[in-house]
Amino acid sequence: MSLPFLKGIEANEAESTTSNKQVDGDRNVKIKYNLRKRKHTDEEDDKEKDAANSSSKQSRTNQTENKRPRKAQQSTVLLERTQRRRTKPRNIVSIANVSSPQDDFAKIFLKKIDINVITNSNIGINTSINGICVTNDNLIWVSYSTNHVKLFDSAGNILRSVDLEQIPVFNCCTPNGDLLFTQGYANDARAEVIMVPREGDPRPLVDLSSYAKNLCGLLCQEEMIYIVCHGKPPMKYFVIKLDMEGDVKETYRASPKNVNINHIISHYDRLYVMGTNNSCLFPLENDTISTKEKVNKVSLRDTSSASACVDNHGNVLLCSASTIYVVDPSLQCVHKILTEFSSSIRTTAVDHRDQLWIGTYDGNLHAAHYISV
Repeated sequence: MSLPFLKGIEANEAESTTSNKQVDGDRNVKIKYNLRKRKHTDEEDDKEKDAANSSSKQSRTNQTENKRPRKAQQSTVLLERTQRRRTKPRNIVSIANVSSPQDDFAKIFLKKIDINVITNSNIGINTSINGICVTNDNLIWVSYSTNHVKLFDSAGNILRSVDLEQIPVFNCCTPNGDLLFTQGYANDARAEVIMVPREGDPRPLVDLSSYAKNLCGLLCQEEMIYIVCHGKPPMKYFVIKLDMEGDVKETYRASPKNVNINHIISHYDRLYVMGTNNSCLFPLENDTISTKEKVNKVSLRDTSSASACVDNHGNVLLCSASTIYVVDPSLQCVHKILTEFSSSIRTTAVDHRDQLWIGTYDGNLHAAHYISV
């Protein structure tokens, strides 16, 4: 071969080698670029996967929380209800701090009458005091079970003393201050009304034996006399109205049922009869004693209706043993006053100076203030 031909072959080989190197270099650059791009893409894919996984986990967590909090929410609701229930008594207490009608009523009266501050006017007769009544000019008639009555002034001084043939049990005063009494169920009791004038001798006012067997509580109002009577069945208990001369004007019968009664009071000029051994009040309406239901909302057991009186403020006083109960004018609230009497209270009355007069079974007469304001 000729030399030029060989040189041409070498030159072509060198050019081919250079070209191959350039191609290889370009290929390497492209491979490196693709590797970097793939790496970047893989990193982005990983990030996207991580984000997707994180989102999926968060979604599952939220779903779990959305499922679970029903119980949690229920627990929260129950807790709130429990807290409200627990705080409710506090609200009740705070409301209770606002005085009720019962609280306001109780504040008017003493809780206890101290026997050391009561005027004891024992007249020396070993007998029971059956009745007390107050005249319009504030004098006090007192009836004793040993056929005796006395008239006192408001200071406890004796103004008059009268012996009787009968035993005075229930009593009341006439408008001019005379005393009327009945004998109730005392021994040899008669169905008659006896008058003891402020001056002069006692005398029978009227005999009602043709109407009744026994006469119990009586009351004067508007120039009329009302008397609780005990007769024979079917009209066992009833009320007779008389004028001041003793003439019968009207008869009140119990309807719709008979009840045991033995006393009568005037409350705001309305007349009520009282149950024998309880605090039930039944009004006189038209010509009947309405016994459909009692008018007072307060019920007291074992109280003596004969001990009842009405004070100057419309309160009704009743006694049980040595305890005094004061019922408010609405007949819905009651206040208890304690005493230290060794004997039970038989009768009460309130004078025009709000002084409470108390007669006991052992014959003692007491006077005391029972209102605290």
